[in-house]
Amino acid sequence: MPLSSTFAWNNLIQTSVNSGDIGHAILVYQQMMFRGVCPDKHTLPRVLTASRLAGDILFGKQVHGHALKLGLYGDRYVATALIEMYGWLDSVGAARSLFDKSTCKDSVSWTVLARLYLTENKPRSALDLFGEMVNLAVKFDSVALATAIGACGQLKSLHEGRKLQEIARRCGLESDVLVGNSLLQMYIDCASISDARAIFDQMPSRDVISWTTIIHGYVKQGGFHESLKLFQHMNKDGIKPDALSISTLLPACARMTACKHGKEIHGHLLRSGYSLHGEGNLALSLFHKMEEDAGLQIDQLAYGAVLHACVTACAVEEGKFYFNCIRNRNITHYTLMVSLLARAGLFNEASAFIEEWQIERHVDVLRALLDGCRIHREVKLGKRIIEQLCELEPLNADNYVLQSNWFAHHEKWDMVNKFKGMMNDMGLKPQQAYSWIEHRNKVHVFGTGDVSHPRSEKIYWQLEQLMEKMRNKGPLRDLDFSLHDVDEERECIPMAHSEMLAVSFGLISNQAGTTIRVTKNHRVCYSCHDALKAISKLEQREVIVKDLHRFYHFRDGLCSCCDLK
Repeated sequence: MPLSSTFAWNNLIQTSVNSGDIGHAILVYQQMMFRGVCPDKHTLPRVLTASRLAGDILFGKQVHGHALKLGLYGDRYVATALIEMYGWLDSVGAARSLFDKSTCKDSVSWTVLARLYLTENKPRSALDLFGEMVNLAVKFDSVALATAIGACGQLKSLHEGRKLQEIARRCGLESDVLVGNSLLQMYIDCASISDARAIFDQMPSRDVISWTTIIHGYVKQGGFHESLKLFQHMNKDGIKPDALSISTLLPACARMTACKHGKEIHGHLLRSGYSLHGEGNLALSLFHKMEEDAGLQIDQLAYGAVLHACVTACAVEEGKFYFNCIRNRNITHYTLMVSLLARAGLFNEASAFIEEWQIERHVDVLRALLDGCRIHREVKLGKRIIEQLCELEPLNADNYVLQSNWFAHHEKWDMVNKFKGMMNDMGLKPQQAYSWIEHRNKVHVFGTGDVSHPRSEKIYWQLEQLMEKMRNKGPLRDLDFSLHDVDEERECIPMAHSEMLAVSFGLISNQAGTTIRVTKNHRVCYSCHDALKAISKLEQREVIVKDLHRFYHFRDGLCSCCDLK
């Protein structure tokens, strides 16, 4: 990389931010300054974004100083990034002060401030701000209007909402999908399903959010029959339901299991919902009901879905039966069968199946087999699979992390250092592990061993108390990262893994009994999985963690995956 090229440094910072490696983005900027490369108006917004995501206001203030020193504070993108950074890390008051002093306001900066008001649960302030925009004849876009409409929804003000709909009509934004979806949600929040339906029916184009919102509106009002009809129309229009669409329909299905619509929806739930949440047996039960209905034809897609349910439920014989029902098989079906056999510990049978169908060079098949090795601690077979993955994907950093962790578990430190050196030489950088949790409309992000959060001291104190209670209940499982695919977590105590920090923050920030919901960008390790089971029992809370592969529902000391993670 040309050391004096600001463009190249900017790209490197942006790549790190996009990949979630916030610490590296900040380090790149510091290296850039150390080498005497002058930041420009494109550098500082990226770095301020990194500061905001890292929760590091001190670093953000340093960058603010750089902006003033370099004469870049007057740039609208820099000013907007500063407003957003101070709004998230200091207060909306600090953001408003910067906003008022700014000489380069545009629709984006107005919208950023309005959204900050919403995160602070101040919808009236957000709506008043939009009123200022209109009075000052500031040109606004669909995002600004949608934000104001969202404020009306929070206020449950039909009067204000209808005024904004009229503004949208006059400005030609009523047909915009984002504005239409916002109006839909606003009318539902205001308990006016008739207004919501009128908006929905006149929308020239609808996305999955439009359909999910109106379906949710009918479910909320008790219109279960209409919600199921809409779901059917959604599928006929070629809109693929997502996880939220499926979960929105659950109350309607619970009340209409006997009708034809309900059974059709059950098929979609089977394919998209229950298996992902570890409810394999429930998914199989629903499929059996579908089979009993003589008027309902089971298609090949449904057979593929039930095979996935068999994997989740570890139902080997049923899985074999439904695999044979699939006429046009593809690699996904073969991978599911390998996963089913490996999760059941039938490694000889899984190996014979792979050899029979000649699928040993498909990485998805090998990873399915490796998952079984993780569950049953088949470390030797796991090592052979990892070596095959490195051969098939020589530029995938995760494969080398797996090898390094295997050698570290067996205390072969020379090999650990060799693989780390190899990764550096090849320019491979493993993705760092992050977890996040939403609280009061604000997303809190945690990295491994993170101490940057303002409440870090309380977060770690809470975890220490929980770990002490767990030790008093009995010995904890020995740490085993031999087949784990996250580098930094092996070198850090499990208590400081990102998902544990996020859960601890949820515990200290929410009322007793509130469900804790955390998302992680990597696999949950066994130590954290065991700890979260114990925490759910000690705290009498449900903890839901979504990682790369599935949802884990921890309740009363148990997990929905039945420890087959």
